Amino acid sequence: MEALLASLDGLRGRAEVNIPKILYRIGEQIMTEAKRQTPVDTGNLRASGHVTQPQWVNTWCYVTLGFGGPAGAGAGQTKPVGYAVFVHENLTARHPVGNAKYLERPMLAWASKLEAKIAADLRAELVRTGA
Repeated sequence: MEALLASLDGLRGRAEVNIPKILYRIGEQIMTEAKRQTPVDTGNLRASGHVTQPQWVNTWCYVTLGFGGPAGAGAGQTKPVGYAVFVHENLTARHPVGNAKYLERPMLAWASKLEAKIAADLRAELVRTGA
């Protein structure tokens, strides 16, 4: 029993190391699709898309995806893009490139498969590293 518990504790530790990397990688995949759907005028809005580094809060690990705001200024922007939410929510605007809900749509498309993708990626990583 002690060996089993030690093995499970080791798996937990390895999962805690790999889950942030997996979440960040998936976040980047979602952001790539979101940027494809982002309306383009000057390109500043699309360029402001970002994924935060993974953070642990208690037992939860998360990344945040977003456009505009102060994070946009740190992502190669010279100034924040404060109009991202207006472009995202304006369903009546017609854009030559992109569409409204440019972040929400990719997030919803991933929602049903996110848990399975995280589990599969974690399993593959544990197998790859010999767990």
